[in-house]
Amino acid sequence: MANAAKKLLALDSKNFSALYYLATVSPTLGDSPQVLADAEMAARGMLANLDTVFAAYKKPATTSDADWKKARHDMEVTANTTLDWLYNKKKEIEAAEREHKSMPPSAPSIQLKEGQTPEEVEKLLGKPKDTITLQENLIYIYSTVKVIFKSGKLVDVQ
Repeated sequence: MANAAKKLLALDSKNFSALYYLATVSPTLGDSPQVLADAEMAARGMLANLDTVFAAYKKPATTSDADWKKARHDMEVTANTTLDWLYNKKKEIEAAEREHKSMPPSAPSIQLKEGQTPEEVEKLLGKPKDTITLQENLIYIYSTVKVIFKSGKLVDVQ
């Protein structure tokens, strides 16, 4: 499979799927000079193309802003983790420490606050899977959370 990714990259050096695959699989292939070179090329290629791949205009309409940002973040962490592995294998401890420090912090948390409107919540979480209206209460149901509004303002998250 790594060879298939390398063939795709020979045709298109910015093929993000191939870069991702090669960066994630390389640590399982040993530590030969070729594997290390492929891992570095793939990880650096991912980092160089993050802004292009995750440009706002490329976000699918069905993907929330928060999910799009998280996907970009996850890809950045993947690339940096591969580089961290690479430098440790090469015993370049200072470079590994620099790489580790350059890793983005853990995934940004979504901050829901009391008083937010349904529109503000949708910008953060996307469209709910279902909604329930009971008098002046509106309940947004997502896969992992329930958001409750009263008179158009967020009052509870469960």
